[in-house]
This record gives sequence, C-alpha cells and structure tokens, in this order.
Amino acid sequence: TLEKANIPVLIKSLDTYEDVISTLGFYGELTGEDEIAQAKIKEIEADYEKAIARAENKTAPRSLIIWGTTDSFSMATSKSFTGDLLKRLGGNNIADNVDSVAKDSGYIPLGMEYIATQDPEAIFVVTHGDVDAVKNSIDENLGQNPLWQDISAVKNNRVYVLPYQLFAVNPGTNIAKAINILADDLYLQE
Repeated sequence: TLEKANIPVLIKSLDTYEDVISTLGFYGELTGEDEIAQAKIKEIEADYEKAIARAENKTAPRSLIIWGTTDSFSMATSKSFTGDLLKRLGGNNIADNVDSVAKDSGYIPLGMEYIATQDPEAIFVVTHGDVDAVKNSIDENLGQNPLWQDISAVKNNRVYVLPYQLFAVNPGTNIAKAINILADDLYLQE
C-alpha cells in the first residue's frame, strides 16, 4: 500500500547483534543525528564487551532455546536473534546440532526425544504470548513427559523465561541489556 502511494519503504532485518548496530548507525545518518547514534553505539558496545568478557575462559552449559506459544514449541538455532546472542557468549546450543535442512532458518521443530538425548543443562524460554500461559503450557505439554523430568536443566532448576520485550521482539538499543541477562543466566552470575 505504501509503495503504491509512492512512499519509500525500507525494511531492515534485525536478527543479529551486527544488524542492530549497523541499523542504529544507518538511522543516525538518515536523520542527521549521527553523533547521537554513534554515542549510543559506543555505549552498547561497551556493555556488550562486558558480557563477552564474563564468558571468557568459561565452559558454557549445553543449552536449549525454546520459542513457545500456548499452541506450539520450537527450538531456536543460532540463526535466530536469541540464538545469535547465545552463540556470541560461547553458548552450546543443542538446536545447532540437529541434522536438518530446516536449521538454515532460526527455528526448527522441538523434538522431546532429541532434547532428552542432548540433555541440556540450561533452557531458555522465549514467548510472544502471555508468559504465565506459556509456562502452564510447558508444564502441561512437556512437564508431563517423563523424559522432560530427567533433563539436567529441569532437575537443576535452570529453566529461564527471558523477558518478552528483550527477546521475543528485537530490543533495539537495549540489546546490551538482553545479552547481559543471557550471560547472567548462562554462567550463573549476578
């Protein structure tokens, strides 16, 4: 509709850390506010580097990112936004080990048997819907499965529901906050 009205349209993909940084710089140039954009980029990069430094010389737990709604669950690969952040932190994402053509996308079907064989030590849940409803759905759909109860992350209470506004949608200039939350949960740091 916009194009038909001769209104220029630009759609930017924001699936990675680099996408966010380059887009912020682009919008700074586009609006004539390059100095403000560059100052924000430096601030983000400094916080980002702190998160990366906390991960240095540490062994990341085997991790699973579940993208969920009350109707279905998928596993997020490193091609997803949250998966990209996990990878940057040295994360060991079990979804990246699936032999599947579908892993070229950011999400692949969740397979309980596969998860059980990989035994993730940390599970991150990202939802676009109501957090409590998705938690209940996990408990009802996955929690009843005996395989789920034997997973290390479940036994050790390392299932984390990540904040919607930082992980279900791209957080934009709050990306450093997102990666720091992920680092805290991944490496059990305050």
